[in-house]
Amino acid sequence: MTPGEKLDQVRRLAAELGLPVDGLDRLAVPPRVVARLLSVSHSQVEKLVAQGDLPAFQVGRSVRIGLVDLVEFIERNRKNRRARDMRSLQARAVELIERPR
Repeated sequence: MTPGEKLDQVRRLAAELGLPVDGLDRLAVPPRVVARLLSVSHSQVEKLVAQGDLPAFQVGRSVRIGLVDLVEFIERNRKNRRARDMRSLQARAVELIERPR
């Protein structure tokens, strides 16, 4: 997926969620906008940035998060959740098969 396609995906996601899309024409946004997009607190976004899970950069004293990085973060976490769900499903299947009758 190209950066332009990822930016379009962010815009569509924000529009679907009913979030204001003003400012989403930029390549990077402040953590408060990211918090609104993810429906989490500003401090949670700061934790993700501090842990290195969500890439960010500084412009002067302001922190910015690239929208493409945000989409990649969302995709990465969706994939991880699917993998956990799949392992969980496999474990339950093995448990049902191996359970004594």
